[in-house]
Amino acid sequence: MGFRTWMDGQAYAPLEKQDLLEGLQRPASSTRKDILDTMAKMILPATFWVHTVLLSMSTILFVMSLVVTYTVTHGNYCVKATSYYSPVIDKVNLRPKDHQIRDTRYPADDPMAVFRRPPSPDVDAAWDRISDVQAILISSADVVRLGKDPGRTVRAPESWGYGPDAHWAEINVFHEVHCLNSIRQMLYADYYRGRGGNDTNPLAWGHITHCLHNLVQSLMCSASADVVTYNWVDGKEKPVPDFNINRQCRDFEALLRWQNENKLPDPKAKWDDIHMPAGFVPMQPDNSGLDEEE
Repeated sequence: MGFRTWMDGQAYAPLEKQDLLEGLQRPASSTRKDILDTMAKMILPATFWVHTVLLSMSTILFVMSLVVTYTVTHGNYCVKATSYYSPVIDKVNLRPKDHQIRDTRYPADDPMAVFRRPPSPDVDAAWDRISDVQAILISSADVVRLGKDPGRTVRAPESWGYGPDAHWAEINVFHEVHCLNSIRQMLYADYYRGRGGNDTNPLAWGHITHCLHNLVQSLMCSASADVVTYNWVDGKEKPVPDFNINRQCRDFEALLRWQNENKLPDPKAKWDDIHMPAGFVPMQPDNSGLDEEE
C-alpha cells in the first residue's frame, strides 16, 4: 500500500492499488511538467504584483525627489507666482528667506547701518556695490515674453560676437537702488557736487523726479502687507512704532552675483560703440523719461 503525497494537493490518505499503478505508469517527464506548471501558476502572479508595487514605489520616490530638489534647491516657484516673466528667474535661485528689516541706529552688528550714515568713502563703496547697473543680453523670445517688441528694442551689434539675437537689457532692482542712491546724493548735494554725483541742474532734477516716480510705483506695486507694531519706550510719552519687521526677502546677494558673473564685458566701451542702425525708425520721445539720460 502506498501513500498520497502533498503534490496531489490533498490531505494525507492511503493510496488505493489502482492509484498506485496509475502513478507508476505515468511518465516522469509529465509529472515534472505538471509540478512546474503548478509552481509557475503560483509564482508568476506574485512576481507580477511585487514588480508592480516596486515600480510604483520607485516612480513615486523619483517624482518626490524631483519636487523636493526643485523646491529646496531652486525654490523659485513662489517667486514666479508673484512676478511677471523674467528670463533671470530661471537662472538664479531667489528663494525667499526669513529676514528682519532693521531700524536701529548704527548697531555694531548691523551691516545695513552703513546705508544710513553720512557720506564717506566707505559709505560710497557700500552704495556703489549694490547700485551697480550692468548690461545683460537677452533673446528675442525673452523680449516677446516681456511684452515688448523685439523689432523696437536695442540689439547688440553682431561684431561683438553674440550673434543676431542678443538684446541689450538690465535688471530692474539695480536701477531702483541706483535711483535711491541718486536721491541720497541729492540730500548731500554740497558733498557730492563735483564728485561725479548728481548736481542741482535741470537734468539732474529730471533724473531725481524720474527716480521718485519709478520708486513710488514700485513700492505701490509690491504693496507690502507686513505689519508694524508699537512699543512703549523709556523716555517716550507716546507709543513708538517698531520698524524691525520680519519679512520674506528674496536673495538679493545671489542676484547681484549672477549679474556680475553674466554682465556684458567692458560695458562703457560697448556703450560708446553702440549706435542706431542706418535706416532704423526710432521711437518718438515722450514724457516717460525715454529722452532723459538716466
